[in-house]
Order: sequence, then C-alpha cells, then structure tokens
Amino acid sequence: MSHQPIVLKPDVQRLIDEGYEASIHAQHLLVESVPYVTPNREVALGTIVCPYQEDGVLSHTVYFKGDTPCTSVGQPLNQVIHNSTPQILFDRFKVDHYFSNKPVNVNGFPADHYLKMTHYTDILGAQAKVIDPDTDARTGRVVESRNDDTVFHYGDTASARAGIVAISQKLCLPRVAIVGLGGTGSYILDQVAKTPVKDIHLFDKDDFKRHNAFRAPGAASLEQLKLKPKKVE
Repeated sequence: MSHQPIVLKPDVQRLIDEGYEASIHAQHLLVESVPYVTPNREVALGTIVCPYQEDGVLSHTVYFKGDTPCTSVGQPLNQVIHNSTPQILFDRFKVDHYFSNKPVNVNGFPADHYLKMTHYTDILGAQAKVIDPDTDARTGRVVESRNDDTVFHYGDTASARAGIVAISQKLCLPRVAIVGLGGTGSYILDQVAKTPVKDIHLFDKDDFKRHNAFRAPGAASLEQLKLKPKKVE
C-alpha cells in the first residue's frame, strides 16, 4: 500500500514556518532542538512530544526527551515536571519526563498545537537564555514528517491518545489468517482490523445467514442478507 500523505494543519505548519523543528511521526508531533538547562547549568537541546490530534480539545500535557530541565541556577523546573518515568512512545523512541503546565487562558487548555508546543519551548527557553542569550528553538532547519507505511486510511489517533502506539506496533505483522468467521471469528476480525497487521486472510466457505448477522459486529441490512453473501465477503 502506498504511503498516506500528511496534510499539516495550519497550527503545525505555523510551527514550521516560524523555524521550529516540527515533524509528525507515528501519530505524534515532535519539536526538536529545544534549548533547556541541565542540572549542571549547561544549555542542551531536548525534544518535546505530544499525540497529534486533528480535532477535539487538546490536552495541555507533553512528553520530554532529555535530561532533567532546570532553572538557570540548576534547580529542577518543578512547575512543568509532572513525573520523570521513562517510557517508550513508538519505534523505540524513549522519553524521559512528562510535563503538565496549563497555559494562562480562558479554559486552561491550549487552543491548538502551536500554542501548546510554544508554551513549553518558551518556559524552557527562558531559563536557557539566561545562560546563553543567543539560544533559540527556532533553528530554521526543516525536518520532514515521515509518512508511515500504514494500512489505515486515516491515522490511528486512538492509540496515540491512549499512549499505546509502541504496543500497537508489535502487531505490525506481515499477515494473519482467521479460519472461521462465525460468532467468534467475526469479532476477532473486527479487532484485528484495527491493528497495523499488513494482510488479513479469511477462510470460511459458508454463506452469511440471518443467524450470523445477529452474532457478528455491525448491522447487516435485510437487503444484504437477501443477496446471500459469503462470510468472507
């Protein structure tokens, strides 16, 4: 299957246009080369990550890849650090911290990805600029968003929102065979179809009858049943 094109929303495109190293990968938005202060009072570059949502209310939280971000005097930035539990988000991409700091606006949630990501780059960058006034997350370097070789017609935002992309990727198998599409097999098919397995092969020679329709996911119409389709259809 061909790669699915990535059409960037205006807020993400704004990040890129203003020079941030923003890209989308595995249904996550990344902003790289974000200056921050390490516990040794050195300026380093980290990465801010969050699930990429195309609609709905955005969460105000993000992940951070890097050392413990600190103030200009080397104290941990407890105003943003919610916890420091390392975890794998996708493709062995490990993050080190989880941030939670609501921006000051009407409802406490960012209106778009641009406001969400720059909220954190500004907090980290303000401390880094005390040590190095020339440091800036807006490097101007273009990072291409990778078009994942996906079997889906639209992005799996459910896994990204639930934080289980790395687990879901374990099911990116070449093929799965399901023998029998009755009351059990039809439900297995429904669930497997929501995983990134490349090919699903179905085996069942029987017709799809009325009693099958009452046991299978979805709601087959009477017109469909009159056509006496095969279960594999």
